[in-house]
Amino acid sequence: MENQEIYTFVAAAVISYLSGSVPYGYLIGKMKGIDIRQHGSCNIGATNVTRTVGKWQGKLCFFLDFLKGALPTAASVCFFYKNSIWMALGMAALTILGHMFPLYLKFKGGKGTASFVGLTLALNWKLALALVCVTPILMLITKVYSKGVRKLFMAMRERQSEMNAAAQENIAANRVIKAFAREEYEKAQFNVRNEAFKQSHLRINKLWLSFYPFIEILSNAIQLINVFVGGLFIIWGELTPGELAVFTSLSWARANP
Repeated sequence: MENQEIYTFVAAAVISYLSGSVPYGYLIGKMKGIDIRQHGSCNIGATNVTRTVGKWQGKLCFFLDFLKGALPTAASVCFFYKNSIWMALGMAALTILGHMFPLYLKFKGGKGTASFVGLTLALNWKLALALVCVTPILMLITKVYSKGVRKLFMAMRERQSEMNAAAQENIAANRVIKAFAREEYEKAQFNVRNEAFKQSHLRINKLWLSFYPFIEILSNAIQLINVFVGGLFIIWGELTPGELAVFTSLSWARANP
């Protein structure tokens, strides 16, 4: 690799990371006077923007994050693909890393879902669409689960607060409780609160166990589609083994961050 190519590669790497670091979700929130990192899930992604700021702001955030992954990847494919697809992949990976660990927000960013979608579409839109086909089902299951678990989690925190408050009161009033011989009564009351907390925690675990198999199956289905459809594209001459290896690595990394 010549010096000029090295300089071009380094410059492209820096630009990819810095462009990926632009926190669109945070900026959209600030335009409304909201620090998105202090509300909801404290994430700067489109989902939290939708919940905290508004629906159209969330869609705008998703679109901008999508372009953040698609444009640098498409540009890197055009410039570096002839030398090596792994160079193009390196530029794409730096864009995602910039989104997840932005320089401007002390390396605390989003999950990179929208940027990942843009990245895969830029690399090979046909295979990317095949992988995305299970995403709506996965998103629906996740939405139903998050809606149910949010209520259960709030109830669990209330039970925990009641139990902690009772423990603190008993410790502070230890002499009074002993003076009036109320140890057994207070112990029984604490056991009731402790049991209520345990049952609320068990309900959350039961809900998770009812959803986990479906989420795991769909996550593994992404890998199956990747190998099956990617294999067909290789046979038809629309994909190279190297490109399939890239997609397999990216999809695995996204399913197992």
